[in-house]
Amino acid sequence: MALSPQKITNYINFMVGFVSLFIIPEYKNVRLLNLSVVLSCLILLMLFLITKKYRITFKEFTLAVGTFLFFLSTLWGAINSGIYIGFASSFIFITSFLFAFLSFKISKEEALYYSLKGLIYSSIITSVWNILQFFYYYATLKPLNKVVFPEFLLPEEAIYLHFLYLDDKPAIYRSSGFSWDPGLVVPYLVISTILISEEIIKVRFKKFFLMLFFIGISISFSKTSIVGLSMYFILKSLRRLLFTYPIMLATPFVLIFLLFLLGFAISPTTSMMSPSNIRHIKYFSEIINIINAPINEIMFGYGFRGGGYFYNNYISWLKDMGVTFEPGSHQESTLPSFLLWGGAIGLIYWFFVYCILYFQSNQKTKLLLLTLIFLFFGYYISSPMLYIIIFGIALININKYQYKNLKLCAV
Repeated sequence: MALSPQKITNYINFMVGFVSLFIIPEYKNVRLLNLSVVLSCLILLMLFLITKKYRITFKEFTLAVGTFLFFLSTLWGAINSGIYIGFASSFIFITSFLFAFLSFKISKEEALYYSLKGLIYSSIITSVWNILQFFYYYATLKPLNKVVFPEFLLPEEAIYLHFLYLDDKPAIYRSSGFSWDPGLVVPYLVISTILISEEIIKVRFKKFFLMLFFIGISISFSKTSIVGLSMYFILKSLRRLLFTYPIMLATPFVLIFLLFLLGFAISPTTSMMSPSNIRHIKYFSEIINIINAPINEIMFGYGFRGGGYFYNNYISWLKDMGVTFEPGSHQESTLPSFLLWGGAIGLIYWFFVYCILYFQSNQKTKLLLLTLIFLFFGYYISSPMLYIIIFGIALININKYQYKNLKLCAV
C-alpha cells in the first residue's frame, strides 16, 4: 500500500523533530539536523508539486515575503560584518522556513504535531543520556560523548567537560546531552516540558516524562534552562491575571522591557557577579549602542554570525574584561540577535512574527511563547527546529486551524 504525500510529510516531520537535539555526531561542520532539513525540504518540494496544492492565502504570501526580505537583510548584514560564513546560517534559516511552509501546505497543522512529537522523543532520549553521562563521569572521570563517538565525528574546538564552579573551582559535572554544550540542547527540554505539561502534545505516562525532563535539566546545571523552567511555573501560577484583557496585550512587551532595563542595573566593573553572568545579563541592554553604528549596519545588521563584530566594535567594557569575539562567533543570548541578525528590518520582521504567534494563540501556547522570552534572554538558541516551531505555529494561527491532537490558536 503506497503512502500518501500527507503521511510521508508527517513521517519526515517526525524524523526531523527526532534528530533535532543530536548536535553530535557532526562531520566537517555538517550537523545531522541541518542535513536532514535540507534533504527533507527537497523531498517536500517534490511532494508539493505532486499534490498541486498551489493555493496560497494573502496572509501566507505576506509571511513568505516578509521572511524572504529578512533573509535578504541577513545576507546584507553578513557583508556589513565581513563574516561571510553567515551566508550558510541564512541558507539554513530560509530552508527551515520552506520546510515548515511546504509541510503545512501538504499536511496542514498535522505536520507540526509530528515535529513536536519527534522533539519530545528526542528530549526523552536526551534526558536519559544526561543521566548516563552524569553517572559515567563520576565512575570513570571521562566524558561519555568522547568515549562513544569517534574523534572525526566530534568538533575539534569543542569542550566536552563542563562543570558548575564554586569559588572558581570545578565542583559538579554538567551533563550536556548529545552536544558539547548543555545550552545547545537543554532549553529544548524546557520546551518539551511545557508541551507535555500543558497537554499541547498528549502522551501517556505524563508525570514520569515530566520528572525525567526535570532530572535532565537539573543535572545539566544550565542556568538558562533552570530559570526558564522556573519562570514557566511562575507564569503558569499567574495565568488568570496575565491573560486577563488588557494585561494580556502588554505582558510580553513588559517582560522584554524589564529584561532590557536589567542590564543597566548591573555595572561591569563594580558588580560582585561573575564576569560570565554580567555579560549574559548585559548583552541585551547593550544593543542600544547600535545607534553609534553606520546607517547600513542599523538597517541591515550583521548577519547570523556577525553578533561578535558588533560587540567587539561598540561595547568597550567587554575589551576591558579581556573578552574579544573571534570572527564568526556571537553573543550567548538570542534576544539581541533579533536586531543584530537583520538590523531594523529584522527587528520589525520579528516583532510582527511574534505578534502573530502570541495574539492569535490560546493560553497554553502563550505560556510557551512567554517562557521562550526568558530562554532567549539567557542563551543563544538558534536551530532549524526552533524556526520550524515558530513558523509552524504562525501558519496555523493565520489560518486559524485546529487539529484534533494539536490545539494552538485561539478561535
